[in-house]
Amino acid sequence: VYTIDWSDTQHCHNPNSELWDRSNGRLYRVSWAATYQPKQVNLGAMTDAQLAALHTHRNEWFVRVARRILQERAATRTLDIAALASLRTQTDSLDIPLLLRALWTLHATNQLEPQRLQRALAHSSEIVRGWAIQLGTERASALAISPDILTQLATSDPSPLVRLAVASAVPMLPLSSRWPVTNALGQHAEDARDRFLPKMIWFAMAPTVATHLPRALDLAARTPLPSLADSLHWFVART
Repeated sequence: VYTIDWSDTQHCHNPNSELWDRSNGRLYRVSWAATYQPKQVNLGAMTDAQLAALHTHRNEWFVRVARRILQERAATRTLDIAALASLRTQTDSLDIPLLLRALWTLHATNQLEPQRLQRALAHSSEIVRGWAIQLGTERASALAISPDILTQLATSDPSPLVRLAVASAVPMLPLSSRWPVTNALGQHAEDARDRFLPKMIWFAMAPTVATHLPRALDLAARTPLPSLADSLHWFVART
């Protein structure tokens, strides 16, 4: 395999070859070492418990394949109790990647209990809290997080990453339950210059505005997010 490492100060797809900077490229030839010993593995022959134990493997490939196999098995039968116990123990880990690996697999196998999800929502890591929101609102027909809890998170969680996860979850809610969540999201002045949040709040709120025009105008007057206020004024003006 041959590969290049090349940097150019101008757009590298410029068709004018005279502008290309040919002074700083490198060319590599990649080949097997004489001592290379390929390894064959068959994760499909492993037990449920062995696959659960693989979630601590340093190679992410083993973790992902183990998760897929457990998900496939869970669709046809009940997983081994010891495997589930191992995954649940891993959700208590102080290692965030290990904790998330276990959460994802429990979710994929429909074994993520409400109390474990609630613990994840209160975790000290914003990444864990954000993922808990996503996992708990992935299916509109089976919401594991109530609109009231989403409103609380939208109001008081200090993390913009978590608020972005809440905004992303709002479209899964019934229209009648969206306004308190989006209204709470629209009160954070610290998000005014955020690249995503003001628009995500608007996208989540938009389907409800036509039936709540007074509320929309009130929020437009109060929100510290100029982009959200502009979207609300634009919608009301064209209604």
